[in-house]
Amino acid sequence: MNIIKTMPFYGVTVSTTSSISQEEANRIAMDVLSTPWGRADNVEVVAPGIVNVGTPSHGGVHLDAERNRRMPKWFRQNDGWYEEDIDANAPMLIFFKEFDAFQKEKGSKYHGKKLLELIIKTLKEWRPDEYGDYSGHPVALEDSSILRKRAFFRENEGRFITTFACGDWHEAVPEGFVGIGAMMHRIDGRPYGKPKHALVPDSRYRNREFGYVVADDDIETDGNFVPISNDGESISAASQGRG
Repeated sequence: MNIIKTMPFYGVTVSTTSSISQEEANRIAMDVLSTPWGRADNVEVVAPGIVNVGTPSHGGVHLDAERNRRMPKWFRQNDGWYEEDIDANAPMLIFFKEFDAFQKEKGSKYHGKKLLELIIKTLKEWRPDEYGDYSGHPVALEDSSILRKRAFFRENEGRFITTFACGDWHEAVPEGFVGIGAMMHRIDGRPYGKPKHALVPDSRYRNREFGYVVADDDIETDGNFVPISNDGESISAASQGRG
């Protein structure tokens, strides 16, 4: 890879492939110094119209107008900026040939099949609707926590689901239990109504992917995790008989 020298009067490191001149790379860099995440301090010119940009806090991919028009509508960002964690995988997929060539010349271990698999996995996980529309194949539930979370709240609409929890390090929570606060939730995951508090065996609480759904036999408490109505034996019985 041809590393372009730092431009001291702008404090930006500009990198590009051997097929793009230093002058052209510097000109492109000047157009993307101002990013949604602050001033760029690192610019990689992947190909004409495609730039990786880094700042001290974050980064992403920028596409020029012509490249951005070629993005499928499901992925397209109107301003041409695609943040690095998730959305940047869309232009990396659409312009895979360019990104793959850049990664190879850069000496990265992520290129070819390995890079493509990572891109698709990320889009399925975090952009399942968009990727499904683009590919024409719905994303499977097991491939996306976004889809599983939707299914969870759809199946548990109107039930009490945890909004906070504390372990037995809390002075009011017995050993082996978790003190929880829960509220009813709508299908979109928003809580509503009055909160409920309870003590739940730690072994039961751990068995969840998203929120914990309060069970009928959990020990209901007040806000200080004091059982509301029991004879003092329910916690002991729960400790011995539930797991």
